[in-house]
Amino acid sequence: MRGKRKNVLLALCGMSPAVITETVYALRRREAPVRLGEVVVITTSAGKASLVSALFDSGLWARMRRELGMDKDEALFGPTDCSIRQIPKAARDVNAPDVVSAADCEQAGDFILETLRQFTENPDLNVIFSLAGGRKTMSAQAALAMAMLGRRQDMLCHVLAEPPFDDPRLTPKFFYPSPSIAHYLTSAGENVAASDRTITLTELPFPRLRYLFEKDLSRLPGTYSGMVSFANQEIGASAKPTLSFDPKRTLFVVDGQEVKLKPAHFVLCWMLGMRRVKGLPDITGQDTLMEVFQVFAQRISQKVMPEIVNHGHFESLGSKDNIRKAVSDLNKALKAQLSAEAFAHCRVGPARGVYAFSGEIAIGACPEPFT
Repeated sequence: MRGKRKNVLLALCGMSPAVITETVYALRRREAPVRLGEVVVITTSAGKASLVSALFDSGLWARMRRELGMDKDEALFGPTDCSIRQIPKAARDVNAPDVVSAADCEQAGDFILETLRQFTENPDLNVIFSLAGGRKTMSAQAALAMAMLGRRQDMLCHVLAEPPFDDPRLTPKFFYPSPSIAHYLTSAGENVAASDRTITLTELPFPRLRYLFEKDLSRLPGTYSGMVSFANQEIGASAKPTLSFDPKRTLFVVDGQEVKLKPAHFVLCWMLGMRRVKGLPDITGQDTLMEVFQVFAQRISQKVMPEIVNHGHFESLGSKDNIRKAVSDLNKALKAQLSAEAFAHCRVGPARGVYAFSGEIAIGACPEPFT
């Protein structure tokens, strides 16, 4: 028999570690106390350094757990990569020190969605997602990610400390109402005492859109922009991009934006476009993809794309490894040249081992190569 579900706090954090202690304290002090099994924080490299210094090097986290009377297996959290998940840069060679550029924001959205998905796929967990920390962009992305992946048992929340306890100039710094600290000194020189009412935890209602497309959960896109596009398609709120093909210049055109592709990559897109025009099913399996691609490529007239035929661009795609790499390289080229929303529709997928354009599209100019 399945046991009682465990509560996991998933929280955003920037340079203010107090949002983590405040949230844990407020959950524990609710009228119906929430017993957390684990705490997982999404932050930057700078945020992790701040968390480790303020909560662990100082001993504050251990003190809070003692003062709240927590069991040894309650609110498990530590200075590890498992507990503190750092947002990587796009190249994933280093972790992001901050989230400021458009590329940083896109990467943060993907990472938040990826992390949340790991927990919402476990039916034995209740996810409590706190939006209180980090950049506002991150909070917005987290709320939308919860709307797309959150389940009936999950909670979205925000925590606030009332003035003057939200002032970083308070001495000592405020993390939660600790019985070991009688008074705090404000910047105006006033002594104040904290109480349970100092912190307010607000549960935020959110739409659980996953139940609109629950049958498709196994093939949901892995990126934030892809998930948004998928959700918009499912509820009929997404405009279809128009795809056109210019074989003479090997240009793939999306809503008027020209995407320059290598000849073999262009022909792969062209083939998928022709299949969509003719209403043919998605290609399943790499063996089938190789066969269909080779037949399509070999039948292309030399008058249409002589440089392809003459320079043998297709022979190298006659193995699984090469065709797999071709699809991967094609998607990289599309992602680099298209907007995030357009790429979500045009990415070749839409699931592992299935080959077609991932989203709803309209086909514009798509010359028939065999006439």
